[in-house]
Amino acid sequence: MTNASSHQISLLLADWSGGDESAPERLMPLVYEELRQMARRFMRRQPSGHTFQTTELIHEAYLKIERWRKSPKF
Repeated sequence: MTNASSHQISLLLADWSGGDESAPERLMPLVYEELRQMARRFMRRQPSGHTFQTTELIHEAYLKIERWRKSPKF
């Protein structure tokens, strides 16, 4: 991830935290490829025969973020 995209991500996270409801939609394209790379590294360390795919792992992470974001504590 470049410094420019890291900076953009930081700004969008701050916007999201400040209540900007459009920030998550702008944030996800920036972090999606990084998530894919992280998921690939994680999946390579798993025992053979597992059935979980990289895309499924990313989608599970996204769903958890969405649930957290919509929780009353957020």
